[in-house]
Amino acid sequence: MKYGLVYYKYTDNLGDDILSYAAKQFLPNIDYYIDRESMDIFVPNEDEAVAVILNGWFLHIFQSFPPSPFIKPLFIGTHFRKDENLFHDYSYLESKTAKNFLKKYEPIGCRDRNTNEVLNKIGIQSYFSGCLTLTLKPFSDIENNHKIILTDVPKEIETYVKCLLPEKDIITQTHLIPDEKRGASWQSREQCLEEHLKLYQGADLVITTRLHCALPSIALGTKTILISKYDEDWKKRISDFAEYCTMFSAQDILDKKADRLLLFPELIENEGIKKLQEKISETCKDFIRNVKNNSEDNLPNRDDYIKYYVERTEYLRRSNFKFYQVCSEISSEYERVGNALVHSKSIIDRLLQENENLNKLIAKLNKN
Repeated sequence: MKYGLVYYKYTDNLGDDILSYAAKQFLPNIDYYIDRESMDIFVPNEDEAVAVILNGWFLHIFQSFPPSPFIKPLFIGTHFRKDENLFHDYSYLESKTAKNFLKKYEPIGCRDRNTNEVLNKIGIQSYFSGCLTLTLKPFSDIENNHKIILTDVPKEIETYVKCLLPEKDIITQTHLIPDEKRGASWQSREQCLEEHLKLYQGADLVITTRLHCALPSIALGTKTILISKYDEDWKKRISDFAEYCTMFSAQDILDKKADRLLLFPELIENEGIKKLQEKISETCKDFIRNVKNNSEDNLPNRDDYIKYYVERTEYLRRSNFKFYQVCSEISSEYERVGNALVHSKSIIDRLLQENENLNKLIAKLNKN
């Protein structure tokens, strides 16, 4: 049996690489590196099945689902997102080909209960599995660096924490990958993410807005605070981890509700985490044990698949990717303008408040 690692070739988020890293630890070896957004056109070097752990966040290019028939997957820690560009639903999972693929490999292990419910509604057996990043093992050679790590936190939170803890060594960083490093080889990406993980493991406290900074930090034994917005995205992707991770809103922190934990960090001792870790690990290990002894029947002819699917759909896939890029650019510009309007409104509100205070002061002086 050959093994493949799904990674996110052009991602701008280090958390995606951490998800791949979590899957890698269960693979005996890696024969193929498979781009998440191109899973449908994956073709091995020979007519053979390739075992793959499909954990993480799916998908930007919805037309690339389901994966290639040469992929023999374990779905665990899987999150399917809604198509926000065209149909605003999960209909890409409901095509005959997609449903047949999912049913062939059910039950599907879902990272969140929202994905679990979505799949159950379309007749796919699924369950809440949790996230593979909770199974990361601590590095053996890391000493406590007594730092506080702030990963992608709002500026006002950074300022607040530094004022509250002036004696602490506080490091600010990001999980955003710069443009020039996107598309890099897995080996260079792995080195970068391991540096981040080792920093998290040695810290006194990690504060972040990133789920895939918080969960790995918890797995590595570090006290962690996840800053949450408690919005629709939180309900769908993050709320299921509230029992395993300390969460506060940014306003909660500014309102001093997290001061005790900031001053005296605590690691949540939770039996639920251990059970979840053990279940995820055993499921992955069982999958690897089973695929070693099983061959995949009814694989298509490799040359035919390349000729009638990969080559024939090349222009369509390029068009889909271009459409995705345009939608992303529009969405980013919309967000930028929206943030600018919010900022402008806050300035106007402050000016109006100051004007009101000034009018009251003038009225008071006139009375005197």
